[in-house]
Amino acid sequence: MIIQPTMLNTSSAIEIQIQENSGTMVIKYNPQTDRTIYDLCDLNGRVIQTGPIHQEETVLDISSLSARKYVMLIVDGDRVISQRVTLAA
Repeated sequence: MIIQPTMLNTSSAIEIQIQENSGTMVIKYNPQTDRTIYDLCDLNGRVIQTGPIHQEETVLDISSLSARKYVMLIVDGDRVISQRVTLAA
């Protein structure tokens, strides 16, 4: 039996704040499982950063990332949530 993940492209489930002054990105998401992870990918699908999400607010260090467009993926059980993110110069 193969279970296909549910792909959601919605900004209502996830809020992303980019704080350029401190070089951080804040992910606001309420995880449904204890194995929730994020993948920050470039537009070619390459994973740039990955890590766990254990609480409603996760802070990422993005100070070394280039100014460009990325895709944030949240994998939470059988749900995958995607949102585009643009880092300005």
